[in-house]
Amino acid sequence: MSARVVAFANVKGGCAKTLSSTSTAAAFAERGLKVCVIDLDPQHGVSTVLGIAVDPNRTIGEAILGQVTLAEIAVETPWGFSVIPATRNLNLAAAMLTGNRMIQWQTVLRELIEEAGDTFEIVILDTPPGGDGTLISLGINAADDLVIVAVPDLAPMEHAKETLDLAGLAKGPRGFNRDLNVVGCLRTMAQPLTKAYRNSTALAEALGVPILPIEIPYSTTARDAALDLQPILTYAPTNAVSTAYRALAGFLLGESVEATEIVEAVA
Repeated sequence: MSARVVAFANVKGGCAKTLSSTSTAAAFAERGLKVCVIDLDPQHGVSTVLGIAVDPNRTIGEAILGQVTLAEIAVETPWGFSVIPATRNLNLAAAMLTGNRMIQWQTVLRELIEEAGDTFEIVILDTPPGGDGTLISLGINAADDLVIVAVPDLAPMEHAKETLDLAGLAKGPRGFNRDLNVVGCLRTMAQPLTKAYRNSTALAEALGVPILPIEIPYSTTARDAALDLQPILTYAPTNAVSTAYRALAGFLLGESVEATEIVEAVA
């Protein structure tokens, strides 16, 4: 049985996709699940913020080209989850992949995850912003659940709609992931008392972007955790950001979100 795949995405950068990927992975790992984070970003944010030493010949780039399997290159971390790292050469690997007319490149990542079988129970995809669309498409096409990540401001919310449209294409009659579940938009670095927050909420409603009942509050502690090369859930277990990501993990597993959890997360 293959893993459940959760993708964090927005075509805009700077929305805390990597924070969301690693924090949610840590939250799933706390529950005893076998979790793997796949870094699909050539800026290799996952290995950077976690301080993982990367073998340049054992990355997701080599995997999508069929040179290694995911199980072979998964790097175990001290926090109970593993990582498939990336390097800047991932852009070149993606170009080589799309240039191979002998394969259907759009589903390569999904097939790799299926081949891993029960090695992982949860796979989290940290997708890149923009680019030529290849890598974010690989992620969306491989996902069971898509979480769109956006800072509560006008431009990120407009890009959230663009990401939602990409998901619509994947689910469409000519798409490669008709069973994709769009979970909704996770607002990060949220400051509910600001005008930007209020305006982006109105814009999301106008654009038809579904907002999740959980949001991640603004906190300098998240940055401190990255500088300390560990997930915020272990760096500051009781911080509101940690509480919110634990609630998100539960939500993704089908648990109801208690009103007290939401209040604590945005406090």
